[in-house]
Amino acid sequence: MYLLLLQMAYNINGINSQINFMERNHLLSMKKLVIYRKKQFPSALMPYWIVTDISKSELMEKHQLSDDISCCYDKGGCPIYHEGFNPHEYGVPISIGKTLELEIDENIKSVFAVTLDGILSNELMLDAPDTTYQILLTTVGGWVNLSYPRLAFRS
Repeated sequence: MYLLLLQMAYNINGINSQINFMERNHLLSMKKLVIYRKKQFPSALMPYWIVTDISKSELMEKHQLSDDISCCYDKGGCPIYHEGFNPHEYGVPISIGKTLELEIDENIKSVFAVTLDGILSNELMLDAPDTTYQILLTTVGGWVNLSYPRLAFRS
């Protein structure tokens, strides 16, 4: 009986080490994104989401957007909330002045930002496997022109 229990414990430990080995290999093959959102007054109250799970073209097609800033606007030129658009479904929120670290699967090839109103940033391509990408998120535009997010690789 004791030998049977000892053998069962050995088998369980062997299975656990195989699982740990597979988990370590999976973690080694991930990309890491370190995204810093710059403090800028025009975008202080504008929430942004970082999107990696869907490509920009797929999101535009799904919500019938013709370009990065093709959401609806009111008479004052401010974006109107796009009915049925929920950025929480697609991305991770990032606050102003904060740094967001994401580990993503190596199969993900791009990243972009989106606002609550459906205004999109440019799309950065993530071609290299097993890489840490340093990305800066800024706001372009301001008081006269429409504000929208912009991503750039940090050096």
